[in-house]
Amino acid sequence: MVKVCADRVAKVCLGLVSLTLLISSCGYHLDWNSDQETMTVPYACGDQDGYFTNALTEAIHCSGQFRVVNSEGKYILQTALKNCREEGIGFHYTKDNEGNISRTIIPNESRYYLSATFSLIDCSKNCILLGPVDLDVTVDFDHEYDSSPNKINVFSQGQLTDIETARITVHEIAVRQLAKKIVDYLYAFHVDCNGGSTQCQRF
Repeated sequence: MVKVCADRVAKVCLGLVSLTLLISSCGYHLDWNSDQETMTVPYACGDQDGYFTNALTEAIHCSGQFRVVNSEGKYILQTALKNCREEGIGFHYTKDNEGNISRTIIPNESRYYLSATFSLIDCSKNCILLGPVDLDVTVDFDHEYDSSPNKINVFSQGQLTDIETARITVHEIAVRQLAKKIVDYLYAFHVDCNGGSTQCQRF
């Protein structure tokens, strides 16, 4: 357990360090005020590989909304991954050894669901400024369960099957989409907040 936690912290720290390389590579910048307010992004609950936390931190940095700091930020963005699941949405019939279509069907298309809840805390006022808010994304992808030649057990060779490789790729796509969705929500909230319609919920 200690080793797992240490590995997760190391991944998050590595992601924060890499932010210094993003200044010239970010694809979009939202025009807030010239004085960036600071934000701390703790490790997201349920983020087993640390990828979502890193993607969220990167998206916030690229947006120009806040300056991400390791601690003592004016705001804290608390996040948690809630629902990560997959369901089959496409199938096809298999063939027997003679090439004839059998009555067995296997999935070849799936839909990946990922959702998160987040809250924005104003540390200067000790209150919840926004949230909790639930957001979700879905990603459809194609795959083949039986993709290895001659039906060799690729796991015994230390390799990934087509479906496992697809799941890794789709997870990375989903977390980046979800991270950007959260950042876009924060921007819309900021515009609304400037209109004076937002109240702070004290602890």
